[in-house]
Amino acid sequence: MQGRSVRLKQVFQASAVLPIALMALFIATQGINMPYLDEYAITAPIAVATAEGVLQPSYFFQQESNHRLVFTKLTTAVNTLLTGWDLRVEMWANFALILASFMLLCTAWRQVHPPTAAWLILPFALVLFAIRQRPNFALYIGSYWGQFFTFAALYILVRMAVSLRTLLYLALCVVGATFSNAGGISLWFALLPALWLRGYRQRSLVLWLLIASLIIGAFFLNYNFNVRFSGVENPVVPLHLYLLYILAFLGSPLVVEANGIYPTSILCFSAGVVILIFNLRFLLRKKAPLSIFALPIALLLMALGNAVIAAAGRADIMYYVYDGQPLSARYVTAANWFWLAVLMVSAVAIWQAQQARRHPTLKYNRAALVGFASISLIVNVTSWNISNDYYPLTLTERDRECMLNYMSAPDAPCLNRFYPPEWRMTDIRYIAKHRLTAFRDWYAGREPASDLTRAPLQYLNGTPGAAPAFVREMRDGAAQTALRLSVPSVVEQYVQLPDASRVFFEADIMTDAAQPAKLSLSVRIGRTIIPVASSAISAAGAQIVAELSQWGGQAVLLVYEVTSDASEATAQRVWLWQPRLSVTG
Repeated sequence: MQGRSVRLKQVFQASAVLPIALMALFIATQGINMPYLDEYAITAPIAVATAEGVLQPSYFFQQESNHRLVFTKLTTAVNTLLTGWDLRVEMWANFALILASFMLLCTAWRQVHPPTAAWLILPFALVLFAIRQRPNFALYIGSYWGQFFTFAALYILVRMAVSLRTLLYLALCVVGATFSNAGGISLWFALLPALWLRGYRQRSLVLWLLIASLIIGAFFLNYNFNVRFSGVENPVVPLHLYLLYILAFLGSPLVVEANGIYPTSILCFSAGVVILIFNLRFLLRKKAPLSIFALPIALLLMALGNAVIAAAGRADIMYYVYDGQPLSARYVTAANWFWLAVLMVSAVAIWQAQQARRHPTLKYNRAALVGFASISLIVNVTSWNISNDYYPLTLTERDRECMLNYMSAPDAPCLNRFYPPEWRMTDIRYIAKHRLTAFRDWYAGREPASDLTRAPLQYLNGTPGAAPAFVREMRDGAAQTALRLSVPSVVEQYVQLPDASRVFFEADIMTDAAQPAKLSLSVRIGRTIIPVASSAISAAGAQIVAELSQWGGQAVLLVYEVTSDASEATAQRVWLWQPRLSVTG
């Protein structure tokens, strides 16, 4: 019998790999390297400022919605420096943070209650790696820094001896959580009962509250409390709706996100509360050590605090716009902490009941866990493919092409799937100008051409809708081919240079106005732009010649940049007549 139990425990532990692998598979197959919704308003400006070399420390602390997303922005800045803001890197960074949080949680619980630690590895993995929260790691700005700092604090709380040094380490973690998202503020208060249960008393708790007041005061310095998202001017929300929002928020991991579903979420949360109270009552009657409850109480209060903060900032959306808002997949990560607390208390109750043999608590808890596992499995399988008006099923290569062609078709309906008008705070042109995110690898899978009229063109900056194009127009009494560009504009072309000792780019150039413009020709290698030639352009015509010999035989990106300093009668168009590659040797 003992051997069978050991084998079952080993199977449970090994099975924890499955939800972890499923999330990794989801990211690998569904992750698209392009921004989505809030990223245009929040992290795209950080990426652009980083690429332009004008990033300031104050940018990291700016209020975004109700949050100060310091660590999310730091991640974006570093990612921009290293990869040109490849968002797939941030998806994997989130995965790494979830994995680190999972390991911290498992290790902390092993310290608290070793007999149940092995049995909870799989449930912990199912909760933390739930696909239900998918926009947070594959479609959205969502960052897991807040969760990581929360679980790091819990780990320190139970693994380190009660001391002033430990208290300061804890405070550093909570500072990190506070400046990861607004919900982190609640961790200052969520840890108070846990600190007391761990043995911290009056002086330590007073010091803790003093540090909390200073950090929270810093958080709310120059804070705008009038941020609303419903679009309703001076919205008035009934008080009872705030309570409904909080209850629906906490039950959201066990339902899908949709209109009209929130009563079911409240019912799920109520069932969780019943299970929690039932098991707490049983354990208190059995005189279980109070220190066992430090982690679950902290997680429960942390989830409740996040729900309260979300309700304060978003209840108007639920009332006026969309009653599925508290069920948002973005919030599932925080709501999951309540269910982790339920799992911890239930596991201890089951273990305690096993000592008494055939105790009714054992039967009830097993039935509850089966129900929880079944509902969670259904919801997460469904969430792999679910889509609604707020979140698309996933971003696709078609969406990516739509973004890349934004300059050519700025009013394309496909833009609204990931870049609706209300989110257009950072224009895609700035992202394109610095070859960030999807623009960095736009040429992947495309073939360069030595014939310039056939080489792929990418419109990066200029007048929306005035796309570059090769045209046949009359010149000197004959039809000639020209590359027509708008003024100003930046255009790239993917060109295969001839394999020769000397290679030249040549074209006759002219404008449609008397005021001159300037054409600069560069070669882009990776993120480095190397100027090779420039020429003033006038209506009378000119010529540009650039030597490209050092890249002979290579596929390169030619960058055409047209500018004009004239304030009046500025040219609108530039023509490069008969653009060609010539060779000698």
